[in-house]
Amino acid sequence: MIEFEVKEEWLKLIKKQEAELAFESFDNDDAAQVGQRIAALARDKYKGAVAICIEVDNNVVFSYMMQGTTLENKLWMHRKINVSKITKTSSLLACVEERYSGKRWELKSRPDSFAVCGGCWPVQMKEGEPYAYIAVSGLEHYLDHQIIVDAVADFIGRKTETISI
Repeated sequence: MIEFEVKEEWLKLIKKQEAELAFESFDNDDAAQVGQRIAALARDKYKGAVAICIEVDNNVVFSYMMQGTTLENKLWMHRKINVSKITKTSSLLACVEERYSGKRWELKSRPDSFAVCGGCWPVQMKEGEPYAYIAVSGLEHYLDHQIIVDAVADFIGRKTETISI
């Protein structure tokens, strides 16, 4: 089983990110724009190759695999999305909560279905539960999380704190 580096101070920070970056609405066109922002950030800021998958109502509405990504990245994204669907939080928050706040998701026992690490962001609506999920794979797991946060913050015109090691 892989252990991912996390920091306890991320608990409060990720919860703040999720609260600050809630959407009024989110549709397929928004998904495409956010996905394109992630690809641009990967290329220009993060200097890496990522795979991106955005689901709305359990349907993939945006998918992009940058040169250098593989089927393995696609499988990681699927497993990260499963974590967010179960926990209704980002997959990184689920990871940090499990390590530091005593929550036990019982997901690590099924690594073929769940990846409790950074890289999936639930599209939180100001009203109601998430119904869309943005997943990234290809960078360090906490950077998979942060690149999504950067793209979402840019898309909705908000600033938020950044996770760092």
